Amino acid sequence: MRKFLLAGSMIALSMVPALAQSTAPNISYSVKKDAMTDANQSILIVFEENDTIGVTYVGLRCDGMGGYEVFLKTKNPLFTQTDLSLGGFPTLMYRIDSQPPRTLQTSPVTRNGELDYSTLTFSAGGSQAINNAFIAANKVTIRVVRAGQSNLDYRFPAKGYIAALNKVNRCK
Repeated sequence: MRKFLLAGSMIALSMVPALAQSTAPNISYSVKKDAMTDANQSILIVFEENDTIGVTYVGLRCDGMGGYEVFLKTKNPLFTQTDLSLGGFPTLMYRIDSQPPRTLQTSPVTRNGELDYSTLTFSAGGSQAINNAFIAANKVTIRVVRAGQSNLDYRFPAKGYIAALNKVNRCK
């Protein structure tokens, strides 16, 4: 199980409406550097276009070493305790505009030592694939394929993503 340090990201995201800048209506970012090392700890979020309360989004968190982690946070549970027992996590399908869908494996997220059932993350390659999708797209559609439950579909506008990514210095 991949551990993901989400606590700092969640704190940053909770402050997004008050502190973040926007490059488009559904895309926000917050520039942050470590006070001692100047490591880039910025965050960029793309809110789902139909979520009026801002609970469902794709986030990109700079890791302070020139890389980043991408995660999906939703208002819905994405997996169950039974899924954990069987060792499986949802598969994520994503589609760039009208291109054929692609598939990624997901990993769970822990926050304060507890699993967050409404958040998933990806391997480094998966994070790069999602980031590249937003760079190339006008919109990215994501489907979470859940075992024994209905699929969840989300649409994310990508207009303004490149500008926001540049504002966080592409995590460099």
